[in-house]
Amino acid sequence: MIASMVLIAEAKAQVSGPLVLPGAVPPAAEVPPDATRRAPQRPRGESTQASTLPRGIKDAKHYHHGSAPGTQGELEIIGQLPGTLGLHITATGRVISSPGETCAIDLGADSPAPMLRIEERYRTTRYRLQSPVCPLVVELLPNSVRISIPDGECAFVRADCRLSPDGVWGPTAEDLMGRTAAIERQRGRAENEMRDTSRKLLRRLSGEDQRQVAAEQAAFSSERTTTCRSYVGEDQHGFCAAELTSARVEHLKQRYEQTPERPPRNR
Repeated sequence: MIASMVLIAEAKAQVSGPLVLPGAVPPAAEVPPDATRRAPQRPRGESTQASTLPRGIKDAKHYHHGSAPGTQGELEIIGQLPGTLGLHITATGRVISSPGETCAIDLGADSPAPMLRIEERYRTTRYRLQSPVCPLVVELLPNSVRISIPDGECAFVRADCRLSPDGVWGPTAEDLMGRTAAIERQRGRAENEMRDTSRKLLRRLSGEDQRQVAAEQAAFSSERTTTCRSYVGEDQHGFCAAELTSARVEHLKQRYEQTPERPPRNR
């Protein structure tokens, strides 16, 4: 009992939300006042412009890999101050000292954990969680959220819990089964737009830029398959693939619009 109390006290210094220890029921502990009131400093390369949530993201709950509620985790995006979004996520992982055991952390339950938009030339939908121990990158898709951890890992050492939240968070497979026709139409339109925009963009590029975009496009299908294979029921509804393809289209469109036409060759 004393050891558990010490663990909780130490972990509160690492997260701005209550912890769920291995095998425990989520506690109703309050977050220390200074953990939620302290305004995060804006790192270099991140925007302070106002952010808007896609209609499919706003006021929606998203589940890791479309799993059933209460199994693999739940996520919600909350609009906050201009340039920031709030994140509430309950994610599962492995006990660091005993990888065979599972653990979970509830982050941002009492006050959403702040995220700042990452400033990127051809993308406006990626945010970074302001946490040194869990630097999640959160990408807003049309109707879901994709999480990655490109810089390090999400490890709450004093809580003895390493999370594994990577992947697409969206509606449950059960909810998607009645939307298969609409999802198929979404993916079909996105596939056509992706091919068309990619061809037009490649005609505007040259040299290394052209080779880079061509390589990205060639690798997209296999990367999409790898990312989506864990989404529950994907082979039946295709939701994850439709979401990633739609996001790829928007990325290509933004780059195309910002890339000037190549000057005509002199004959």
